[in-house]
Amino acid sequence: MAGLEAVRSSRRSLRPPLPVEERAELAAEQNRRETRVTLFLAAAFLLYCPLTLALDTTTSGSQQVLLGLTTWAFLVVALRLCPAEQRIQVISMVIVATGFECLGSLVLRAYTYRLDNLPLYVPPGHGLFFLVAVRLAVLPWVERRARLVVVAVFAGSILLLARGLLQPTPDLFGFGSWLVLVPFLFCSRFGFLYAISFGLTMALEYYGTTLGNWAWAPESPILGLPTGNPPAAIGVGYCIMDSLARAFAPRVQVLRVRLTEHKLRASGTSERGPTWPIGPTLRPFERYWTVIVPRMLGWMRHM
Repeated sequence: MAGLEAVRSSRRSLRPPLPVEERAELAAEQNRRETRVTLFLAAAFLLYCPLTLALDTTTSGSQQVLLGLTTWAFLVVALRLCPAEQRIQVISMVIVATGFECLGSLVLRAYTYRLDNLPLYVPPGHGLFFLVAVRLAVLPWVERRARLVVVAVFAGSILLLARGLLQPTPDLFGFGSWLVLVPFLFCSRFGFLYAISFGLTMALEYYGTTLGNWAWAPESPILGLPTGNPPAAIGVGYCIMDSLARAFAPRVQVLRVRLTEHKLRASGTSERGPTWPIGPTLRPFERYWTVIVPRMLGWMRHM
């Protein structure tokens, strides 16, 4: 097997390099293809998500399961159109988001869904949401306006915060969430991605709570702070899940490599897949959510 791979490698090395113009054209065509895929996924998601939430306002438990299976199928098809690195990050987000949903909805009861359950469409919905945000953030004509997007989202968050604080019962939990949002937007290398995620999350929160798909408790658990429906800056929760998912992605990659190696050993081959982790290194601020907070929770669990 190693000898065969060496022969293939030598053949590849004997091929003449492509001209610069041809390489540039291939790269441009690849970029155009990725842009078309991104716009297709974004349009499909922006049509599918509101329709699913609207249908879920009157569904029974079995009908809601059907919506969930459809959403899982949508996620599988979307991942087939994406590179392996994005698939691993999306899978990591689904795992992290499902854990947060179980904790926030089923355990702490910070919010509850209409049927007092965790709808089957929620985990894959998080994956689709994250995938669309990541792909939109790397569109060249969007990325060129990154600073403008961050500033616009920050200004919009101030308006939402003012709206929450001016209610008869001030949204203090929303105010605390907003304080956490500010460093995500301005102290992180991924402020642009966080801004897009926050904006999409807030739009989804207001749409879902207006339809009655879920509702937030009047007071936040543990802290006991007055809470809006939805909280004014609860979109920061998605920023936290984003940083956790990117920190968790290398572990998913290691698991994928081990499964691949197990299959290769079972088939009688000895080739090894790549073992390097994927995803960028997190900054100290993001390590707070990915290292310090999990350690604190583990310490509290043993108190």
